[in-house]
Amino acid sequence: MDNDNTLDSLIALKKAYQDTFNTPAGKIVLEDLSGMGYSQTTTMPKDSNSHRLAYNEGKRVMYVRVMNMMNLDLVRIKQALEAQQKEAE
Repeated sequence: MDNDNTLDSLIALKKAYQDTFNTPAGKIVLEDLSGMGYSQTTTMPKDSNSHRLAYNEGKRVMYVRVMNMMNLDLVRIKQALEAQQKEAE
């Protein structure tokens, strides 16, 4: 695996997320996603329906992905990639 290309890809992807969601419209969308993405509540439906739980978890995962990409610590990622490369040698 080429760590430089991986890191460059992550940098570009993080920038794309930030360019999208750090705008006034993007912040409105994030607020909406937060509400429907179960960011502050449980995904377990009151009737314990397993299909509804899976659906709710899917919505939550999408919100978490956006937030993780917005807050991605690229220095930590680079260190992890370098450590992984050293282990492979």
